[in-house]
Amino acid sequence: MTEQLILDYWPVLISLTVAAYCVVRLRRTTRELERNRSSSYMAEAEWMHALDFAEDAMYLVDLDDRLVRGNRKFFEFIGQPAEQCLGQPIMQLIHGAHEKLPCPVCEARLERRDAIYVKEADDPMNRLHRPIEFIVKTRRDAAGNPVGVLMVMRDLSRQRQAEETILESRERLMVTLESMGEAVITTDVNGLVQYLNPVAQNLTGWGNADAPGRPLAEVFHISEDSTGHQARDPVTACLEQGAVIASDRDTTLSRRDHQDFAIELTTAPIRDRNGKVIGVVLIFRDITQIRSMARQLTYQATHDTLTGLINRREFELRLEHALDNTRTEGRHHALCYMDLDQFKLVNDTCGHIAGDALLRQLTTLLKSKLRDNDLLARLGGDEFGVLLEGCPLPKAIAIAETLRMVVHDFRFIWMDKTFDIGISIGLVPISDQFVSVTELLSAADTACYIAKDLGRNRVHAYEPDDAMLTKHQGEMHWVQRITKAIDDNRLILYCQPIVALSDDGCTSPSFEILVRLQDENNLIIPPMAFIPAAERYNVMVAVDRWVLRAALDAWQRVCAACATERVMFAINISGSSLCNDSYQDFVLDTVAKSSVPGKCICFEITETAAVSNFQQAQHFITSLRALGCRFALDDFGCGLSSFTYLKNLAVDYLKIDGSFVRDMAHDPIDYAMVESINQLGHVMGIQTVAEFVENTATLELLRQLGVDYAQGYVLAEPMPLFEAHLSLPTTAADLAAVALDSTC
Repeated sequence: MTEQLILDYWPVLISLTVAAYCVVRLRRTTRELERNRSSSYMAEAEWMHALDFAEDAMYLVDLDDRLVRGNRKFFEFIGQPAEQCLGQPIMQLIHGAHEKLPCPVCEARLERRDAIYVKEADDPMNRLHRPIEFIVKTRRDAAGNPVGVLMVMRDLSRQRQAEETILESRERLMVTLESMGEAVITTDVNGLVQYLNPVAQNLTGWGNADAPGRPLAEVFHISEDSTGHQARDPVTACLEQGAVIASDRDTTLSRRDHQDFAIELTTAPIRDRNGKVIGVVLIFRDITQIRSMARQLTYQATHDTLTGLINRREFELRLEHALDNTRTEGRHHALCYMDLDQFKLVNDTCGHIAGDALLRQLTTLLKSKLRDNDLLARLGGDEFGVLLEGCPLPKAIAIAETLRMVVHDFRFIWMDKTFDIGISIGLVPISDQFVSVTELLSAADTACYIAKDLGRNRVHAYEPDDAMLTKHQGEMHWVQRITKAIDDNRLILYCQPIVALSDDGCTSPSFEILVRLQDENNLIIPPMAFIPAAERYNVMVAVDRWVLRAALDAWQRVCAACATERVMFAINISGSSLCNDSYQDFVLDTVAKSSVPGKCICFEITETAAVSNFQQAQHFITSLRALGCRFALDDFGCGLSSFTYLKNLAVDYLKIDGSFVRDMAHDPIDYAMVESINQLGHVMGIQTVAEFVENTATLELLRQLGVDYAQGYVLAEPMPLFEAHLSLPTTAADLAAVALDSTC
């Protein structure tokens, strides 16, 4: 029975067992679903909470378009609290924010498809018209079925503003680059061209349409001026150094049409914000005109504009190199210092235009006789220099003689005049005995001077122990000493009286003013020791200036001591001062401003100086006689040609040359000369003065001949002016006393 019951209820038991199992599984599944749903909800809530910190408005809607979640920015966007919005239809919530969403966004949302759409829309918070980006993202379950939509609304204002700022910066940069006066090329790190500004396009001949992407060397072809070879790639050099490189070499850019430009180039790396080099910028400018001007200025600074020869400054630099070469390698070089002999005559006769033409012709002539490696220079005026490189002394002498002969044989023709030109050449072998170029040039100048002194138109080779050289160097030493004495006021005035030989003559005290030099040891140097050097080297003008100023000042002191204004000073003027226009102006100005009466000043001019500079002497005498000054023709009779000029010179006194007076008591010819000069002077109304009267016999003969004045040691030796002016004989009575003393 039991078995029967089991068999009868077996299906029921099986059904109950299955039902119980299903209930258990259902409960377990339900619990897992609840647990998963809770976890999913919590995860989604945490995710949405994290989105509260996002700057974009984000929200979730279900398939019924009801709000499921929203972040903080979304609720700020719609202007409503979250608790009132969840579960509400999304269109109702955002109706106040957007009267209508952009159509593509609505379609994407309703069709459950992803989309991105950008549109200008009104911000509901401040109603500003600004760009907004809408992003639609469909949410799906594990099976891929849509369960809702995620919507993102992003304000693009800041992004657009940043983009505009970048665009403005780029535009500003482009405008700057295109308005620059310099050319600009940018490349990447591989040296491929990226950009050229208009100036670079003009200089290279390449445009932005065809240059970008090409290798720099193809667009920017440069070479070095010194070698002519293609220059090193500037991009490679810049990338290797990683710094700005300013080229210090002369560089030439060849344009696409093969026209060349001199450029100045600077290369710099381009870096990103992290400092990584991402390219190279080349900045260059056309300096063709500047370089041409620089070369022209350099040429003008080193060359003579008239002849095209190098000038003295550049010649001295070449001499320095030759002198160094002699010291280091022992090579033989020689220097010629040349001075034209008749250049002043051409200038004075035909003018400076003719003189310039002569110099140009002689330049061509001299260059034709020199070797290829010889260097000819114009040192100034009519002076030339020649550097004979690799030339021993015998060969140098032969070349110098060739130069002398070619100038000697040359005839300069200007209009209807023909001139014979000579040249004096001083030759110096360049050796290590010269410590400087200055010393070398001084030796050459001295040798040239000696050539002139020996008769001109000759070559004189320098020798250290040459007697003529020693004399010349002594005179040059005196030039320095005289100049220093003038600066230190160490010249001293001496005087010697000019005595009237009869009571009929003027009895005003008269003195010839003489000058002495006091050296550094207070020794008195006689005039013949330094005056020849002063006259030879153009220092005499400075001496004459000093003497005139000092004599006028001394006259006022002498007259104040003697309480008289009848003293007359006879002041000598050298030949170099007589033909110096500035000295004549100086004398006129000084005498005019002085308180010394013109009649108390007598200027003595030598006969030789007056004849050699006749027109200047005539003008000088005429100008100063207008101020009351008097004039004496000194050393008269030493040149008989002076008789021709005498009647055209308005002088007051003839000073008979002392060479006739000294021996007239024993030499009848000298006596006759003194007599004839005295008679000639009186015929012309000019008083006479006899110099170098050294004994009473001569003094008596002069009185018998009727000579007006005498001057010499028999009367008084030259003495310092302020020691002698009260005791020297100045009248006939004083002269009688002197004669009586000498007889006793």
